[in-house]
Amino acid sequence: MKRMVLTGTLVAMLAACTNPSPPQADTDQKPMRDQFFGVGPINYKWTQSGEGVRYNSDMNQNPQSIRNLSASKQSISDDQDKIRHLVKVESKFEPGMVAIVGNRAYVQVNPPRSMSQDDIDTLHDKIQKAMPRYTIRIMVNG
Repeated sequence: MKRMVLTGTLVAMLAACTNPSPPQADTDQKPMRDQFFGVGPINYKWTQSGEGVRYNSDMNQNPQSIRNLSASKQSISDDQDKIRHLVKVESKFEPGMVAIVGNRAYVQVNPPRSMSQDDIDTLHDKIQKAMPRYTIRIMVNG
């Protein structure tokens, strides 16, 4: 009795460690044991997934994952480019380096010959309104 229980446990453990893969289409290449026993319980989902069937386990739930196949992926560099674009278009300043660390965005700007603190405050408010997820810090070079 012990031998049967141990054998059954060993078979179940070894079956759980196999690599799931889709079944082969060419039956001449398959080993004889696969022709007798089929694809097995581990590879059963590959036989059930048709053209229109999509299982929750097959979907990627994380939009930042590299496995996401969509063409557009929002990243930190996109946020940096947007901040640089806002500095260039909405103010008299030239954009410098933009560093994003956590929820803070450090924006370096190169000032024109004449500038005031009101210009810096206006730029800060415009960037903060466009990028509400970050706390904006403007550093003026020069």
